[in-house]
Amino acid sequence: MMAWANPSNVPSIISQQTQTQGDYKKQALAIVPQIIEAANKEEDEYTKTSLLQSVTRVYIASGEYDKVLPLVNSIKDEQIKSGLLGSIVSQYIEFNQLERATQTAKAIINQDDQPWVFSAIAEAYINEGEYDKAAAIANGAKNKNIKVSLLTNIATKAAESGQKKKALDLLASALPVAQSMTSEETTEKPYFIAEIALAYEKIGQSDSRFNALNNPGDDVLVNMIPSYAGMEEYDKAIAIANRIQSRETKASALREISGYAAGNGKYQKAREIVNQIEDKTIKIYGLINIADIAWNGDKKEEAKAMLSEVKEIIKTTQLEDKSKVYIFTSMATSYRQMGQKEEALAYLSESLNLVKSIEDKSEQIQTLLDMAAQYQEIGEKDQQLAILPQILDLIKTINFSEDPYIKSLWLSSIARQYIKNGQDEQALTVINSIENPEERDQGLYDIAVEYAMNGQYNRAIETVKKIKSEELRTIARNLVTTTYISSLVEKGQYDKAIQEANKITEIDFKTNALNMIAYSYIEKEEYAQALQIINTIPNPQDRIDGINYIIFLYSNSEKYDKAIELANTITDQPAKISAIISIASTYAYNEKPNEAIKLLNTIDINNINTNEPTQTLSILTNIASTYTQANAKQKTAEILAKAIQISNQIPNSPDKGYALSRIAEQYIEISK
Repeated sequence: MMAWANPSNVPSIISQQTQTQGDYKKQALAIVPQIIEAANKEEDEYTKTSLLQSVTRVYIASGEYDKVLPLVNSIKDEQIKSGLLGSIVSQYIEFNQLERATQTAKAIINQDDQPWVFSAIAEAYINEGEYDKAAAIANGAKNKNIKVSLLTNIATKAAESGQKKKALDLLASALPVAQSMTSEETTEKPYFIAEIALAYEKIGQSDSRFNALNNPGDDVLVNMIPSYAGMEEYDKAIAIANRIQSRETKASALREISGYAAGNGKYQKAREIVNQIEDKTIKIYGLINIADIAWNGDKKEEAKAMLSEVKEIIKTTQLEDKSKVYIFTSMATSYRQMGQKEEALAYLSESLNLVKSIEDKSEQIQTLLDMAAQYQEIGEKDQQLAILPQILDLIKTINFSEDPYIKSLWLSSIARQYIKNGQDEQALTVINSIENPEERDQGLYDIAVEYAMNGQYNRAIETVKKIKSEELRTIARNLVTTTYISSLVEKGQYDKAIQEANKITEIDFKTNALNMIAYSYIEKEEYAQALQIINTIPNPQDRIDGINYIIFLYSNSEKYDKAIELANTITDQPAKISAIISIASTYAYNEKPNEAIKLLNTIDINNINTNEPTQTLSILTNIASTYTQANAKQKTAEILAKAIQISNQIPNSPDKGYALSRIAEQYIEISK
């Protein structure tokens, strides 16, 4: 059992006299030699670097800047050294030492290893309003993507602060860099030029240096549209679309803008934009898209009106048969979602009659599979089953030598559709036609899972037995069982689900199945039932994880009494302390620091029962961190002093180094 201390009687580990920020930094510095000693004994360079990162942070926070580079130079591997320098840049930024961050960034030999450092420093200067210094950093970046992105961002911020001349100069320096980008360097050249063009337009001042942006090209104009459309500036977005030379690209751009308008509930505006599209096929898809968005937005009448408009356009427009297939299938999908079965079936029938107009057989197969799935959704079993032999005949006419796996995928998909309609023999025949033994096993695996999803557990297991691979057979058996249990849970058959879960012999799968049932109860906030299931989980740690999840939910909904009550049912003392720490952390996060401190004070730090000093140390540093979160720095210092005592029980090793580095960093945290 855990020993809970009377808060007033908890012995102080160090003097109760309030310490200063400088004292906390001294405590951190005092630990540093031991961390360095652990790092020097570590052969693995990555582990060593991780330890040294903590040391450099202590040095930087304490103003011991001259000690940083000698540590860096102790690293032999240049790539690891580069990583450490990048970390130091972040640390300098954290402590507002931007000049030192800049010098450190310049010391990185290969900028490609740490390209983000320039962005980080420049952003810090931008936040300080130091645009010239930010620009100097940007211009020092070798990566063109970063350079252009930074210069554009700095220009935007400068313009917002009223420094339009500076903003134009920055954009003028960014433009030639963006224009010089090659396909080897980036695939986003149009995007970067578009960002410059947008920033220039927003400044609103004419400048001859940007004459090239008068006709930037369709790919750039397309990239400018989301910025305006996303901000609901549809007329500006349309104006940009109207500058696009390609009719098809322009039509697609207008359709994109209409989608933004519809997504923001502006259905009439979306409709007006679509009606500007000359290409009738793209116009049709635009209207169908608006109809779907309107329907999902509970604007049922608008959605129906939109589809009626599409029907009229179809009647008066000469469309290729192939285009009709896709349009009619899309119309069928929309009408099906609206519950208008007859309309959906009519369009599917028309689409099916024209499907042979698709010359590419693979494309035709995929279209037929989609139609079959639609018929299934509508509930037209006979129509669905009538399509499947057509697909099988098409598959026989294709040479799959270059991609044999796609054939197996299609056959498996057809088999699953047969199973959904109770056509078990046909399904097995299709799977057995797969030539590759491994792919045939995978097909059997797929239909076994399909059986399980349909609640046909016995058939699923019989199918699993046909799998030749022992490894896949084992995986399939366990997955089938958990899938079947999931289907029982979805139907609310909890007793049956629990009964089946308890039959599973493999611990991991049994745990997954029980967790699935428990979480179903949790979703309904039936925590008592969930706990009953969780307490039957074989692995103790998995049980604790389940309990902790419910504690988290209680705490998150501010039901702290229930969370604490549940935490006190945990018999494992370290686990109970961790649960209490979690609740206290939630108190602190929800701006209840006094409650957090009061709860943490109930933990007797002198009576933590673990078998390993590293575990005790981890608990203590977690307690200290939560005190810090509650702004109880003196209490944090007391816990850290105790943690240092415990660290002396750990042999010199990376474990001790890591433990001490965490203590040192926590001292730095409370020194702020």
